[in-house]
This record gives sequence, C-alpha cells and structure tokens, in this order.
Amino acid sequence: MRYEDMVALVAGRIEEIAPYLDPAARARLAELSAELTEGLDDAYSREEAADRLRDLVVGVLPEGHEVREALLRGDAERYSDALPGATDWNTSAAGLRGALSFLSGGDPLWAEIRTRLLAAPALTPGMLPEHGGPHLIRLPRPDGGVQLPAFQFDTAGRVRPVVREVNALLDAERDPWGVADWWLGLNAVLGAAPADLLDAGGDDRVRAAARVVLEVE
Repeated sequence: MRYEDMVALVAGRIEEIAPYLDPAARARLAELSAELTEGLDDAYSREEAADRLRDLVVGVLPEGHEVREALLRGDAERYSDALPGATDWNTSAAGLRGALSFLSGGDPLWAEIRTRLLAAPALTPGMLPEHGGPHLIRLPRPDGGVQLPAFQFDTAGRVRPVVREVNALLDAERDPWGVADWWLGLNAVLGAAPADLLDAGGDDRVRAAARVVLEVE
C-alpha cells in the first residue's frame, strides 16, 4: 500500500472519522497532520508518520468500519476517490491538513452551516436506548463530544425506520453534515424540510425526495 493513499483515505473520510475522536485523539490527529506536511523529505520518515496516523485512526474506529478495515488490510488505494486529485505525498498530506481545517470551521460558509445544524434539537448517545448501529447521523461538536439530531428518533428514543433507510441511501456515515443539512433544510421537491414531515405521514414523500438527490448526482 502506498502511504500517500493511506493519508488520502483519512483526509477524504475525515467527517466520517470525526465523531469517534475524543479531544485527545483530535489534538493528536492535528499534530500528525502538521508533521505530515512539514519536513518529511525522506521516505522512511513519511512511512513512520503515516503508520502513526493509521494506528490512531484504527484505534478510534469501531470494528467493521470501512475506513478501519481498509487501513488494516492495507488496500487504501481501492478508495482513490476519497480525496480527488491526491496522487502524491504532498497532495495527500496537504489534503489532510485542509480537511481538518474545514472540519474545525476554516471554511466560513460551512462553519455557518455547521453552527446551524448543531443548534437544532439533538440528543447525546447517553440519552438514548438505541443510538448504535449503522446509518445514523452523528455530528462532532467543537468540545469533542457527539450529538445525534433528534429527528432521527421517535418519542420513545427508537430510530425511525425511514430515517435509517434514507440515511443509508444518502450515505450519512460518509457525509453526516451534508445529510443532516438535507434533512433540516428547505427541500424544493417537498416544499418543507424533510424532517418536518416525519410526524405527518410523509415517509413515502421523504423517500421519493431522497431518490431525487441520487438521480441528480
């Protein structure tokens, strides 16, 4: 496995990894990102730094997570679309640093969107009887915690089947912010935010609107 592919995979899937990072791991990732882009001119140093990055990410992700398994198997190059344009070490390393900056609010537009999404009603994992499993939106907070948008759950704290279905369709694990914005923003097809239709018998309409997203892409 090329080490630049490993770095590119982490960079391209950083929003998927972020919810599993506690403050210490987040700080360590930032340190590694700086190390990867500064003064690593020989292949041995780069390999060592990339190995430390891999160990950190593998250590925080749960068993079975796609990124974790790819890093363990050593086939990160299969995910070459994770960070488009990353063909060499410098591009991959710069991409990781940029991804971390983006995640922490370096892009003003997305910083505003993230602030809005984090202000929406949400629950923390400890408040829920059912917060595990795939296809749930988990948003990383600036304090290192994680919150789950409340619309995903019914009044008993159970995951709504239509939410899990649509989240899987839109790949919420890979793009939690984008999918959260889809659910909570005004949808032109529906004339409302999809999340607002969940208690109004609008499940089929929400499914249809999600399929439109895939058709457009």
